[in-house]
Order: sequence, then C-alpha cells, then structure tokens
Amino acid sequence: MSDDIFAPPGSNITSEPPPRRGTDAELSRRVIETMLRTRPWVLFFAILGFLGMTITVGIGIFIMVLGLSEGIGALAVGILYLLLGVVYFYPSLYLVRFANTIKTIEESGSIGLELALEYERKFWKYVGILMTIVMSFYAIAIVAAIAVPLLTR
Repeated sequence: MSDDIFAPPGSNITSEPPPRRGTDAELSRRVIETMLRTRPWVLFFAILGFLGMTITVGIGIFIMVLGLSEGIGALAVGILYLLLGVVYFYPSLYLVRFANTIKTIEESGSIGLELALEYERKFWKYVGILMTIVMSFYAIAIVAAIAVPLLTR
C-alpha cells in the first residue's frame, strides 16, 4: 500500500489468474515417482483378479456341464459361480484403468492424477459395497447357525 493518500486504491490481484482445477501447479516429482512405483502392484492385483474371475467362471461352467445329470442343484451352484466370476470383473477393470492412467501422469499432470484417483475411488467403492454385502451374509449365517438348533429342539 502506498503512503500517498491521493493515490488510487490498489489491490493484491496479480495479472495471472489463479490456477484452475486440473491445470494447477506441477505435481512434485516425488508424487509422480510414487504413483509410477505403485503401478506394477496395481497391475499385479488386477491380473490376479482377472485370473480369479477366469478360474471361477471355468469352475462354474465345469459344474454346470458335469452336473447336468445331477439335477437343478448343480445347475444352481454353476450359475452362482458364474455370477461370482462377474463380480470379480469390475474391480479388476477399475485397477487396470487406474494403472493405465498412472502411466499418463507425467505428461498430463494433475488431470491424469485426478482421473487415476477417480478410478481408484471407484475400485474402493465397489470393494466396500461388496464387503458390506459379504459381511451381511456372514451375520445372517451366524444368526441362522445359532437360531436353527435352538428352534429345532
């Protein structure tokens, strides 16, 4: 601020606009390197997920084919395995997308980081919902395991 009382009022506004979301200051080299070092592990778990999905679907088909003569029970178990295989697909897909986006962070900066973190968020949301469902089934199974013997006395 000037000491001249007759000077026009000033402001602290600079000639450069503030950085916009996604185009802000460069990411630190450490952030980029950390993300790049994370990528192989993310791909590893994505591959394990796809492998688990393939094995589960294969087992489901195997049970359905061999169980055709066994009746509806084997068919139901086979369909259950197929559904579980489909459940494995989406988290693995999100991990592959996350890993592929990590690869672009050096060129795209914070926009790439935002996109990578969005895929990571989708992965954890899916896993969180899935774990909530699984834990609910466990709670129901525990209650049934306790209640059924007590009610059948």
